[in-house]
Amino acid sequence: MSGDTRYLIVGHEKFHQDLHFLRQQAKAGAGSYRQLYREVLREIERLRAGTANGHHALGYESAKGDLRDCVTSYLQSDPERKADYRLVFREIGPTAPGELPRRELLAVKARGGRNDIYAHVCARLNRGSYDRQPGLDRFGERGAGSGGNELDVPGQDVGGR
Repeated sequence: MSGDTRYLIVGHEKFHQDLHFLRQQAKAGAGSYRQLYREVLREIERLRAGTANGHHALGYESAKGDLRDCVTSYLQSDPERKADYRLVFREIGPTAPGELPRRELLAVKARGGRNDIYAHVCARLNRGSYDRQPGLDRFGERGAGSGGNELDVPGQDVGGR
């Protein structure tokens, strides 16, 4: 661990599958997967170092689920186009006093299309789409899709700094 490590990065079991799929597609030279795979690795490094804290916190939306403890980062599979993928993570405390806080990587998924990121991540966390989870208001009461970069909002601290 280098001196600029602020967070221990851990991956949800299914996140490892996402990363493996991206790596295999990148090796095969499939479309824009090489760029996307590199972008994912760079974002993971920024999240580890604390130089990135995600784009914005997610929220709760009935029929989609409660992800108020999660944050999304936007990724570009093509540097000439707008961000078309999301990396979703959540911060969890250290396993013991004096250890680093952890950022758990949950999913990498296209921003649009069927089975949106809410349903995808809620399924991975075994959360029902109508269940409001107690104690997840880490970033306040936010509705899904309220968007914006919370890092620019005074008093808001999306990344735990």
